Amino acid sequence: MTKSINAQFAALRQTWEQNRPDEHQRRDDLLRLRANFKASLNEMAEAISCDFGHRSHHESLLAEAITVLTEIDLCLKYLKKWMKPQRRKAGWQLWPATAEIRHVPLGVVGIMAPWNYPVNLILAPLIAAIAAGNHVFIKPSEYTPHTNAYLEKLLSEIFPENRVCIAQGGADIAAAFSALPFDHLFFTGSRENGKKSDGCRRTKPHPGYAGAWRQVSRPHCA
Repeated sequence: MTKSINAQFAALRQTWEQNRPDEHQRRDDLLRLRANFKASLNEMAEAISCDFGHRSHHESLLAEAITVLTEIDLCLKYLKKWMKPQRRKAGWQLWPATAEIRHVPLGVVGIMAPWNYPVNLILAPLIAAIAAGNHVFIKPSEYTPHTNAYLEKLLSEIFPENRVCIAQGGADIAAAFSALPFDHLFFTGSRENGKKSDGCRRTKPHPGYAGAWRQVSRPHCA
C-alpha cells in the first residue's frame, strides 16, 4: 500500500512539473467543482448522515456546503488579483531597476482531515490549493467511509488522478502519507495526531511546510 501511495505522489509531481495549471485551468476547475458539488448536496448530506448514524441535513448544509461554496466564490472573485505580480521599489541604489513579487504555485499539496466535518475540512483546503495552481493528495479519516466514497466520486468527475487523488486507509496509511515530501501540508486534527504527523515529516524536512494543528485555508503560493 505504501508503494501505491508513493506512486500516486510521483504521478502528481510529474504531471505538475510538466504542465502547471494556468489561470484559465484554475478558474475552470473551480467552476466545475462548484457546479458538481452544488448538484450533489443531497447525496453529500445522506453520506454524512450514514457515517454519523444520523446528522441533520440542515446542519450538513450549514456547516459543510455553505462554507465550501463561499470559499469557491471567494477564490473566483479574487483569483486574477491574487495572480497579478505586485510592484515593489528596488531602492535608489539600484536605480533604474524595478522589482516585483510574483506568486507561483508550490507544487504538490497534502490534506489530512478528521471525521467531524469530513467535507468542509477537505474541500476548503482543496479549493485554496487548486486556486493557487497546485496538485493535491488527500487523506480523509477512515471513520467516514460513505463520505469518502462520495468525495472520491465527486472529485474523479472533475480531476484526473494525476492532479487530485485520495488515499484511503487507517493509521499506517496516515503515517506513510504524512512522510511524503509535500510542498505544503494542510493538517486538521488532534494535538496528538499532529505531533505524529510532524514527527514523520521531521525525518525528511521539506520546504513550504509549517507545523500546525490547523492550517488556514487560503491559496498557498511560494
